[in-house]
Amino acid sequence: MAYAEDFEKALQVGRPPNVRELFPNSRALLVSGKAVDRAMRAKGDAIAMAANGRNSFVIRGALRAAQRANAALIIEIAKSEGGQKAYCAVNYWNMARIVDSLCNEMGITIPVAVHADHYGIKNDQDLEQAMTEIPSLFEAGITSIAIDASHQPNDKNLLANLAVNPHIPSWAGLETEIGEIKGKEGLSTPDEALYLIQGLNAHGIFAVDVFEALLIYFFGQPVEFHAAILEGDDAVGVGAGQAEEVQAAQDGDAVLFVK
Repeated sequence: MAYAEDFEKALQVGRPPNVRELFPNSRALLVSGKAVDRAMRAKGDAIAMAANGRNSFVIRGALRAAQRANAALIIEIAKSEGGQKAYCAVNYWNMARIVDSLCNEMGITIPVAVHADHYGIKNDQDLEQAMTEIPSLFEAGITSIAIDASHQPNDKNLLANLAVNPHIPSWAGLETEIGEIKGKEGLSTPDEALYLIQGLNAHGIFAVDVFEALLIYFFGQPVEFHAAILEGDDAVGVGAGQAEEVQAAQDGDAVLFVK
């Protein structure tokens, strides 16, 4: 099948319900973050760039580069930058419209996910607000979200994720966060990450779990370092070999963390 035919088919079947409703005549291929994650794992040895779209100039440049590379792209912004108290021109509620508009203007044909990054839940007040605010993000065209309750103890982190999950569409990309860099105390452990993921799995929730709320990548070679990556009924946990990689990272090997 020719590329143009593939694109037309993707427009018909690849856009989530909220995107189709908001932009019925659009030719921008806005997709779920879950679709990008599945595509990367199907391809193997793949990673998608998540560009922090703090303004339209950054979004325009990231889209142009991704189109040139023929690569899927994630445009994201965090709650601290684009939430209710945003200091950026781009926010949770206008990001999808900006991305859709630029894609149509520039003739972008690569898949683009629109990600609400680091939706922070630091206390009970944040949790109560999330119950109404998270649905509004998807109404505004968000296609993926990261629930970040990692500032709280592990049990409250899990409970916060469970509480907000009914407000996240099943088709949407879902990321969760475990722990923080703890200074002299080191990093979060594989057991802590598995505690969160297995707790979610027990309730039928499958998410990408990111260590330390950072992104992981050994220089020169991608490493499967997520505590667990889960899809459907299949779970990939931290095995014996990965545990060595985890310890190596904790011992100070040069790493970046990649979503």
